[in-house]
Amino acid sequence: MGLEGSKVFKIRNFVVDFEAITEGTATLVTGLKTSFVFDSSHKLKTMTANIVTVEDLQNFKKELIEEIKKLLSERSATTTVRKWLKSHEVRRLLTISPGTLQHLRINGTLPFTKIGGVIFYDHDDVQKMLEAHKSPHSALRKAA
Repeated sequence: MGLEGSKVFKIRNFVVDFEAITEGTATLVTGLKTSFVFDSSHKLKTMTANIVTVEDLQNFKKELIEEIKKLLSERSATTTVRKWLKSHEVRRLLTISPGTLQHLRINGTLPFTKIGGVIFYDHDDVQKMLEAHKSPHSALRKAA
């Protein structure tokens, strides 16, 4: 089997970059998702092509979405909320500044535990604080 190298081939205004492999009297030409087989007189014997239809793409999309949903549900099932959060985690969760978090600690709005120099907050206390300060108007705005 001899490899003749990469060449450019033109068929009915289609240009295909291909590699030609010759074995005996037949030549196999492979290009971008298309294969041509020529006999020794360089006449086209067979042609196969991989054609992707809209239906193929829609099926692929459905399969991909289902796989992503499956992975996300597995991840959420294994990811548990930690009971104790550090200050930077609470600030990120609530999108507040360090000064605002300190104010919540000082006025007793958000209970905390300090061990050494590290301040911890119970995740349940953060959720309770949010519920306790929920505005009754926020429910009306969502409905509108």
